[in-house]
Order: sequence, then structure tokens, then C-alpha cells
Amino acid sequence: MRNYRFNTALYNAVFCLLLMAVLAMPALSQENFLPPTSGPSFLSVGSGDDSIFESGSHIDARFETTAWHDGRQVYVGFSIPDQHYLYRQHFAIEGDGVGPLRIPEGIVHQDEFFGNVAIFRESVVMAASLDESSISEGGSVRVRVAYRGCSDFGVCYPPSDATLVAEARALPPSDFYIGLAGIPGEKDDATVTVASAAPVSPLSGSNGGFQALLQDASIPLVMLMFFVAGLGLTFTPCVLPMVPIMSALIVGQHPTRGRAFALSS
Repeated sequence: MRNYRFNTALYNAVFCLLLMAVLAMPALSQENFLPPTSGPSFLSVGSGDDSIFESGSHIDARFETTAWHDGRQVYVGFSIPDQHYLYRQHFAIEGDGVGPLRIPEGIVHQDEFFGNVAIFRESVVMAASLDESSISEGGSVRVRVAYRGCSDFGVCYPPSDATLVAEARALPPSDFYIGLAGIPGEKDDATVTVASAAPVSPLSGSNGGFQALLQDASIPLVMLMFFVAGLGLTFTPCVLPMVPIMSALIVGQHPTRGRAFALSS
């Protein structure tokens, strides 16, 4: 009886071990059956050849977007938080009457998924040509922008897109003004924008005529003109406070008439 119980327990133990081995075989047959514990990971790693707008509409609030236009071009700016960056190759834009993006060069970065790529940190602004006929009656333009970002601490994001309403602005937001110079072909346009936003009116009237006269006159004539102008200033109310001062000086020192005339002149 004792041997029977021992054999039964032994058979049960062997059966349990065999059952556990059979159940574990599918997992052990995989090369890496446990998820990685470190390193960046994408929910979707694309080659960049597919349409970037077909990858979903996941919008990540970490990257703040701003859009505006000046009637000829539409601008899109990204504010990038610390320890995050955006890929240059994954920017795209679409909209009625909107041309292709003109993007700054960016900085070189060795990426685990895309190799040697260009990225942006802190902020970036880009531009696209705009057909005036696509501007709505309210003066706004609707565009759709695609982007993709990652972080330095192992959290990366799938391709994202955002629909923005670009309002008309004479000047860009202060956070993106410096970034305009990095857009290809934008330096001349930025200069024109600043000049048109703060025009300097030429001198006109008597001041403009007097300036032109000084530029064309000879040195003796200029000296004579300043002498006459100084003489004319003596008859203006500006010199009235000097009358009691000069009178006190003249009376206090008991000068002669010639000295008084010399001091008063």
C-alpha cells in the first residue's frame, strides 16, 4: 500500500513537470519573449516612404504648434520642451493653395531608428507658399501639419498631425522671430516684412528743405547760416531766463557801457 501511494505521487509529479514544459515551449521558442526594459521604442516605425498622413492622428500635447500667414506665405512654429526633439524628415504640410514646406537645416543627430538625421530642439519655424485665393473671408487659412518627435530619456512617439488655423499677422510671434532667418530663401522676405511693419517716413517740410540746403551748400555758407540762426534765437522766449542773470552780472560788477554791451551780446 505504501509503495502504491509513493508511485502515484511520483507519477503526478512527473506529469506536472511534463505539462509545464509543454506549456513553456511556445514562449521559449521565441528569440525575445520578454518586452525590452530600456531604450526608445516607437508604436510605429515607418521608413518615411509612405504617406505621412496615413499613420494616424495621434496628437502629442508636448509639442505646441502655432501657425500664421502674411498673405503670401503660411508659417508654422513648434515649441519643443527640454530633452525632446523633432525629426526634420517627418515634417509635412497640406492645405488648399499651400505649397511644399521650406524647413531649416537642423542639427545632425545619430538616431537608433533612422540613422544619421537632422533634428530640432527648443523651437523651429518653417514656411510654405500660399495662394491668396485660398484665404477665407475672415482672413484665416486652415492647414494640416505632420511631425514626429522623441525624447532623450527613452520615450518616443508615433507620427502625429495637427490641424491649425493660421491667422493673418504683420509680424511673427516673438518666440519665432529669430527662427525666420533659418528658413531657406526667407532672409529677404523677413527684411521686407520688418521694413513694411515699421516704415520710416522721410523728412518733409521745412526740416527736409533745410537739410537739403545744408548738404548742397559750401562751408562758408553753412557758417553764415548758423550765425544767422543763432542770432535769430536771441529773440525767442528761450533766452528770457537769461535776462535777469545777465543783468545781475552787469550791475554787480559796475562795468562800463562797452563792457555791458559786450556781455549782453
